[in-house]
Amino acid sequence: MDFNDKISQLAKRIDNGTANLQDYYSYESLLLESGLSKEYIYSYLNEAGLKSWEELLRVRKIKEKQRDIKYAILIGGLVGISTGILLAQVFNNKS
Repeated sequence: MDFNDKISQLAKRIDNGTANLQDYYSYESLLLESGLSKEYIYSYLNEAGLKSWEELLRVRKIKEKQRDIKYAILIGGLVGISTGILLAQVFNNKS
C-alpha cells in the first residue's frame, strides 16, 4: 500500500470513529513523514483541550456512549408510546 492509500485509509477510520490508538499513531507517523511538525499536528488536539491521542479516544468513547444512551432513550420512548396506544385500544375495545 502506498503512502496516499495508507493516509487516506487512516483518515477515513479517524473520521468515522473506528480508529484505534495504533491508527492514530500510524497517522501521526505518516504526517511527520510528509513534513509536518509534531507541534503542528498536536496543535489541533490542543485547540480542543486535549493533550494526547489517548485522551482523544477516551473523549470520543464517552461521546459515543452518551449518543447511544440518548438513542436508547429515544427508542424506549417510541416503544412506550406505541405500547400505550395499543393498551388504550385494548381497553377501549373492552368497553
